[in-house]
Amino acid sequence: MEKTTDPTQVQHPTWCLKGLVCTEDGLHHSRPLVANSGDAYDAIRVWLEQAWTLDAPSVAFESTVDGEVRYTYLPLAQVRVLRHQLGRLLEAAKRGAR
Repeated sequence: MEKTTDPTQVQHPTWCLKGLVCTEDGLHHSRPLVANSGDAYDAIRVWLEQAWTLDAPSVAFESTVDGEVRYTYLPLAQVRVLRHQLGRLLEAAKRGAR
């Protein structure tokens, strides 16, 4: 018989919404953040997500392209590198726009 986790015994991170996704699916889930500018063509949302069985959260990227939803999950270490590299690209774009 498969062992299940009692939702009342789970330690939630401070960012967890403690809602149905968490209690029914075994995932800690933060509030989704919209990551779109006014001129964006495709919808993008990001949030923190962590399975009860994992030690560290990841960032979930949800993009909707032509009505099809796609998900990508990145560990926090990779997100930190991505953040740094995006900053470098934004600075390069700013210098090129002058």
